[in-house]
Amino acid sequence: MEINISLSQFISVSTSKTIDAKKSAMDRIKHSVYSPASDYWKPIRDELPKVLKGEHTFDAFNSIIDKTSEKNNKKNNFKLDVQNLKDFFSNHSYECLENHNTKASWRYDAGDLTVRVAPEFNIIIDGQKYLLRVEYRLKKANERSTYEPSILLLNEATKDKRDADTKVAILNLQDQKLMTLDDVKNKDLGILMSAASDFCKLYNQPTFLD
Repeated sequence: MEINISLSQFISVSTSKTIDAKKSAMDRIKHSVYSPASDYWKPIRDELPKVLKGEHTFDAFNSIIDKTSEKNNKKNNFKLDVQNLKDFFSNHSYECLENHNTKASWRYDAGDLTVRVAPEFNIIIDGQKYLLRVEYRLKKANERSTYEPSILLLNEATKDKRDADTKVAILNLQDQKLMTLDDVKNKDLGILMSAASDFCKLYNQPTFLD
């Protein structure tokens, strides 16, 4: 069976600590239909490019937060991530470049798995060029804050889409850490292959909602 997923979906399973957490994440992947209304972080994601390009200031997020529901702590979550974004970029020099075509994908043939990758920003931070993805995910007790397989995947998928001096990076808003391939202790692609294999095995098993 052909499996076609986004990097966000891959991350949601690969960072889960327990098998039950992985199965819950897989249920959402297999049975949820995307709609803008259910995209939790969409208002912030849509505004951030305008802010980083200098079209708006960080104050533009205030109106988004004001319109956000208090339900399930969403307003506070937005406040926290906006503050983390502001703190990170206030402490670094940056220049947002044109994105050109950074959409790419990575293929794991053994499991008929394709992972879609679309770094959000082509950006210079402190003099270094990056293809950057911002990770808005909330910290959960059953989740690891490790993105090593995802960094490896992002690096492999975009290697023909970037200059030799451009690094891939994930900005983890949980700790305001910019993670690159330099932060991956074991760069053996076997880590990525193992994560992809585990994903495919779980995908092809019945889950709670099957």
